[in-house]
Amino acid sequence: MALMSPHPPAAPPEYSRRRSIRVVGWNAVFVIAGVLSVAAVAEVWMRVDAAGARSGDNAVMTTRLPLRMVPKVGRLYKPMAEVRYTNNADYWTVSRANSLGFLDREPPSPMEAAGACHVTVIGDSFVDAREVPIADKLQVRLEEVAVRDFPDWNLTTSAFGVGGTGQFEQLAYYDEYARFLHPKLVVLVFHAVNDYTDNAPLLRGLARGEDPDVPCAMVGYRRKDGTMTVRPGDPTCGAHLLPNLPNSWLVRAVAKAERTSVLIGRLSRPYPWWRYHQFRTRVAFLAQRPEYAELLKDLDSARFDFGADQLAPLLQNALDYTAFAWQQLKQRTTRDAAALVILTTHASGGRGDPLFERTRNIAEALDIPVISHADYITSRGANVPTAQWSHDAHWNANGHLWAAEALAEYLEAHPQVCGGR
Repeated sequence: MALMSPHPPAAPPEYSRRRSIRVVGWNAVFVIAGVLSVAAVAEVWMRVDAAGARSGDNAVMTTRLPLRMVPKVGRLYKPMAEVRYTNNADYWTVSRANSLGFLDREPPSPMEAAGACHVTVIGDSFVDAREVPIADKLQVRLEEVAVRDFPDWNLTTSAFGVGGTGQFEQLAYYDEYARFLHPKLVVLVFHAVNDYTDNAPLLRGLARGEDPDVPCAMVGYRRKDGTMTVRPGDPTCGAHLLPNLPNSWLVRAVAKAERTSVLIGRLSRPYPWWRYHQFRTRVAFLAQRPEYAELLKDLDSARFDFGADQLAPLLQNALDYTAFAWQQLKQRTTRDAAALVILTTHASGGRGDPLFERTRNIAEALDIPVISHADYITSRGANVPTAQWSHDAHWNANGHLWAAEALAEYLEAHPQVCGGR
């Protein structure tokens, strides 16, 4: 009788490999399931937390921007449309566009405006101001300050602004709407951090995906002899957009998730990583064109700082376009006997700040006075960052009020503006 071995026979190598694969596979499943569960709980918690911070009937809300293309003007809201806007952290606003397609009250009639000291505010997202109710916006608060402290001004206001626009698009706001209200003062709200970019066709195209040779709205155009002119938007621009994202399903999936998930949206602030890849894709695409090759050369080494001592050619190009846009607006307001002033936002710096000084030098060369929002806030003994939201650089109610008070201070120091024509 054969004796039995005290050790069981070894399993075949194939069985050991399959067993190891199964163990690793199940462990991976458990880890992924755990991560997804934690993410799902965080997503639900953030949504509940956001809902709890809201009030009234806005317990469940998503952003809704009913925009449309208006010939000769660009993107405006649909007249009388409801606009819902949130960052799921600071604000949940519901506003209604006026009959012209701007987030403001109905403007006064031309006859009413002509009989008052009418102030028109023009700009981008800081004038659009989706983040606050209309009652808290700069132009409304300016009227309140005037009624309280300077009733003899008989001041009325209007505002024309849409987020993401530059000064060339805003020229159309003046041409098509503002000038018919006979303003005594036109206030251009300038955000130096991104308005320089929005004024330069090439930088604008890289940021938005628009082909700089086929603009979607009014832009500046430099002729071969170096002179500049204004080019209207091309209605066929939608067929000439730049590459949106790299050809990667992972990048596209993360980009889509960033737009829909509160959790991923917060983790990706302030600059989602996929946008860098988007930017590089567009740079490579446009660098193939001879007219842009030199401006885009060694772009990684260029400092995207408009306050730097030495500017890369691409940034200097943006300053040139901005100066030309301001010159165009200055010519229009001078023709219409209106004063023009530039109000720089709090993030654009104040006296002594290189970014602000560069902005002021351009404006002073065109005989346009500049009001620093940051300087006014400091003069009140307040901290500049308290003018904006915790998770958003746009103005909160404080920022709008301080901007209104800064303008009232300017009007008080220049009584000729409201002194009649």
